[in-house]
Amino acid sequence: MASTELQTIQKTVRVSTDADVTSAATLPPIPGPGEDIAKTNVQDVADGDFRDYKPRNYHRLAEIVSKDKSWGIFRRFDELNMLHLMVLQAEIIELRDLFRDRSRRDDAANLSLDDGLYSGYFHALRKSVPTGDICSNCSMPTPSPYSQLGLLTTLRQRMSEYNELLLQVSQLSQTLDPPKSQLRELQDFLRSSTGGKNFLKGSEAFTWKEPDPSAYLSMNRPSPENDPFTSFLTYRIAYLFHRLCGGRRSGIRSDKRFGKLVDEEAQLRSYSNSKLQKTSQIISVVVSSTLPVVTIFVLNSLDTTTKRLGLTVLFTGVFGILLAFFSSAKRAEIFAATATFAAVEVVFIGTSLPNNGTAAAGGG
Repeated sequence: MASTELQTIQKTVRVSTDADVTSAATLPPIPGPGEDIAKTNVQDVADGDFRDYKPRNYHRLAEIVSKDKSWGIFRRFDELNMLHLMVLQAEIIELRDLFRDRSRRDDAANLSLDDGLYSGYFHALRKSVPTGDICSNCSMPTPSPYSQLGLLTTLRQRMSEYNELLLQVSQLSQTLDPPKSQLRELQDFLRSSTGGKNFLKGSEAFTWKEPDPSAYLSMNRPSPENDPFTSFLTYRIAYLFHRLCGGRRSGIRSDKRFGKLVDEEAQLRSYSNSKLQKTSQIISVVVSSTLPVVTIFVLNSLDTTTKRLGLTVLFTGVFGILLAFFSSAKRAEIFAATATFAAVEVVFIGTSLPNNGTAAAGGG
């Protein structure tokens, strides 16, 4: 009876397999319990239909992050890290006080081994084992948890955990927050019909719900040119360009010069940071080289010293703002460069006074 039922099931499975997609029949057999996976025909795996496999949900998102690290945005969990640090810190303080009390009691009782106190002879401390505290499964005696040696051993373990976690949290605190535009793009992708399609369920749906970028950290390496203009060009202009042109025009979609295609279905593109930085450098050089010439040209066209001094104040302020926007210079460097620029303008005004003395006197 059992044999007849087994044959019927086998026939049913065979018919169902023939009716299904033929690609399922080409998949290699999975090694059974106790079988060596190395004996699996690797060629069968390579010749399977995995090349047509399209990752979904988390797998798809992981593939996008592997191609473009700017999508690697993860929660910091600062409150949980701080809580674990506080728990360990409180436990270490309690253990420290217990250790000090135990040491005081041992010193007062003059407990010693070979006439040496534990506090003055660590060899004696390592060999100390309270009476009746013997490991049942080993030949070596074990210290009591509340002996000096036991408390010191526990302290060593907790201190190691605490220091390791403290260093990790300190390193995490130095990582950059993701740009707000990049976080918004990830959130839009998870909701879009061509992107994540709201695959996150349950409590996981709140993973990237927080709108504040400071709640996340970015896996993307910071740009060597971390000035405001380069950041604006990288995250604002590139984002706007992609929204308007990058994912809509067929000519641009097929042109690799306009970014590397990261996800075909959602038309996600990764734009080269080096090209964006080079564009930023070119614009900065053009602005820095033309601004002094434009300033001199405008000052030369004015006929009174009062007007020239007024324009000098205006151009000096504009120069300082542009210097702060187009470079990552420090405040002292911006101050020095602005003062030098103002000095050049004053020198020009001074040299032009003899040629326009009458007009200057009338204007003053």
